[in-house]
Amino acid sequence: MTFGDQASTGPVKVTYNLITTSNSDGIQFEIGQTGAGGINVVRNNTFFDNGNGSTSLARAQLEGAAILYLQRNGTNVGTSADSIVFNRIYQSQASGIVVGYGQRNVIISRNSTFTNGTAKNSPTGGNLGIDIISQSNYYVGASNALGNGHGATDYGNGDGVTANTGTLSTAFGNSGMNYPIFTTARYNTSSNITVTGYIGSSSGQTAFAGATIEIYFVDDDGNNNGATVAGDGLNVPHGEGQTYLTTLTADANGRFNASINAPSGVVFSTTGQSLTATAYLPGSGTSEFGTNAPLQPCL
Repeated sequence: MTFGDQASTGPVKVTYNLITTSNSDGIQFEIGQTGAGGINVVRNNTFFDNGNGSTSLARAQLEGAAILYLQRNGTNVGTSADSIVFNRIYQSQASGIVVGYGQRNVIISRNSTFTNGTAKNSPTGGNLGIDIISQSNYYVGASNALGNGHGATDYGNGDGVTANTGTLSTAFGNSGMNYPIFTTARYNTSSNITVTGYIGSSSGQTAFAGATIEIYFVDDDGNNNGATVAGDGLNVPHGEGQTYLTTLTADANGRFNASINAPSGVVFSTTGQSLTATAYLPGSGTSEFGTNAPLQPCL
């Protein structure tokens, strides 16, 4: 489904659908062409195997996400506070949700994302649950031959991890919203854990005061690696967030500290369980999933 590729449209509401095995992305919003005078809503859908519809074993599509905000020319801007919530998004060719350069304010909440990024994806495309593009050359018709990196082939697949910088930029996908970093992920009992951490490139950054933090159990399929903070040289797993656990609020310095009781049906363990998280600020949008934090036993 595409919205706004021929003319301005919307706002639209897409709810309670099975969207599967498309030859391209499952839903495409043209940045700057949808949601005028309102917000687009994508809620309670299942997205499975999108971008993988071709029978070819070679990489199939330039646009392989479940949900894509497409940058057409490198200059379009979108600011509608769209809502992508309560969806199940898995086995997309590329990143599950791709927010293109120039689109901000998108709320991405309580979705279950896992096993996104398949063998058909570009070797330079994103494989994340949420991928916010921070590179201006990722748009339709960009020329790789002119030194624009991989934007021409991956504008619809994502650019991989956008590491924390400690700042926001309104030009980036969702303003380059920084993700939470755990400093503690402690197992207390099978029904309780303790978490501490911060949003940004270091502890105490007031730009992220009052941010909404969502914490998830991780699905790490081995292809979501990247830096934690820009320039740190690390290559560590980030998400995906498969099982939503709880919501916190950052303090005035972008920090968080909480005791979390297990939701119904969840049993905490130090065997194979890791946490990841997103952060959201109004006017910016939701971040990518942060680095994974294995639950550690209480000493």
